[in-house]
Amino acid sequence: MRIVFHFFSLIAVLILVPAFYEAPAVPGANSNVAAAATSSTPDYAEVRSFLEARMHFTDVAYNELTRTILTEARRAGLEPSLIVSLIHVESSGNPRAISKVGAMGLMQLLPGTAEAMSAELGIAWEGADSLYDPNFNVRLGVYYLGKLVTRFENLDIALAAYNWGPTHIARVIRKGSALPVRYSESVRRARVAMI
Repeated sequence: MRIVFHFFSLIAVLILVPAFYEAPAVPGANSNVAAAATSSTPDYAEVRSFLEARMHFTDVAYNELTRTILTEARRAGLEPSLIVSLIHVESSGNPRAISKVGAMGLMQLLPGTAEAMSAELGIAWEGADSLYDPNFNVRLGVYYLGKLVTRFENLDIALAAYNWGPTHIARVIRKGSALPVRYSESVRRARVAMI
């Protein structure tokens, strides 16, 4: 009888404990994530203003995308102004943008990269067209940029890797060649203009 009781106690612990513990979906999550998404913060007004100046959404869609940008930026340990500056440089705020090489959406993600990020985050991948969903695109794009910042330990190098691909940038670093800087400078200029 005692063995049966312990067995069921163990089962209860295995079922109930995960329900109370929610690990952050993205590395670098911090306690400010929830606070970042409230409409009373300066970041919220800045991001919302950026979106309104470039997109034609409903009020609900503006609010949702603003909260997504703020939440995901904080979760990845990045500034929201960096994310909206990158969006400006990548797509000019056009959620249906597509590049010559096939990068899609607000943050111009290649479908293969996006599918890999989706798998890492445990988000269902529903094909390349899902990258036209602004919230989905931002969630994956911010996560990807956060991974690059962690890998290269330098924002300018991470931005170059976001634009050129991490394999190419790692090769440039190994060879000791000069890193491409035009892209990171464009993002930084856009960021300064927004502040």
